Amino acid sequence: MPVRHAFPSFCLFLCLALPTLSGETLRIATYNVKNYNLEPRFIEGRREAAYPKPEKEKTALRQVIKKLDADVLALQEIGGAPFVAELQSDLARDGCAYPHSVTLPGPDEKRQLTILSRRPFAAVHRFPEIPVRYQKTNNLVSRGLLGVDIQTSRGPLTVYTLHLKSRLTDDKSDPSALAQRLAEATAIRQTIAVRQSAAKHNRFLLLGDCNDQPTSAVLRRLGQNDGKEFLRLLQPQDSRGEVWTYHNARDGYYSRSDYVLISPALQQHLGKQEVFDQPPVLDASDHRPVYLELKIAPPKNQSKRTPPVN
Repeated sequence: MPVRHAFPSFCLFLCLALPTLSGETLRIATYNVKNYNLEPRFIEGRREAAYPKPEKEKTALRQVIKKLDADVLALQEIGGAPFVAELQSDLARDGCAYPHSVTLPGPDEKRQLTILSRRPFAAVHRFPEIPVRYQKTNNLVSRGLLGVDIQTSRGPLTVYTLHLKSRLTDDKSDPSALAQRLAEATAIRQTIAVRQSAAKHNRFLLLGDCNDQPTSAVLRRLGQNDGKEFLRLLQPQDSRGEVWTYHNARDGYYSRSDYVLISPALQQHLGKQEVFDQPPVLDASDHRPVYLELKIAPPKNQSKRTPPVN
């Protein structure tokens, strides 16, 4: 019987199986996009009560995102679904499509969390109302917590993003909102711990804007759970060896505010990590994006399989 279809079928199988057999690299990034919403702004010397992010900043932002080339991109400070749809449409027009997205409407309606992805989501985890005890009253984590599962050759990988309370506050008893951020960090860590225990896998990471220093109690609170290591803080640098991710132009200082923390199980897959500093990053936002790469090899028994021959 003729076997003229065997070789094409074999080639097709190799084309489909090659990424899985050889492993995969995932680039995952976090980016505070600086008020991609309606915000009070000074436009041509006049104060506008609700004005969109300037087009010059939007254009620079899309250029940065295109150069960043992340597979999964966690965004902070975006105004909600209409703004996300606009950004997706404009990115697609620029040849940088992110067909999959999820947005979390939290207590802060103007500054929401969004995850864009080139890969479909295997699952979405929304935590818009996380209870937190602060100043002897019951409150909510100001921007909630958003997570997605991405399917890999090793099973699901869960990506969480957060945006903790800023240092701006009218509370004189907590002048830099440190106590509030600590309370939020505790509630978020506990939420992730419960969710991951139910998920029965240990491949997860947390990234976003923590509004605090790397040696702060806030970052330690996220990294430890019941006295044990829960998440490891990465130490990315830019092309010049600098680590700052936030520039306060008004007060003239640079600081580190945006972080990636990974579960210990992901350490073996950790590849490149970087504070992204390519132009026009300074024109797009007051933050610089941070990314990591995960190099995920298939299980050993899977890598040794040979494709069938028809």
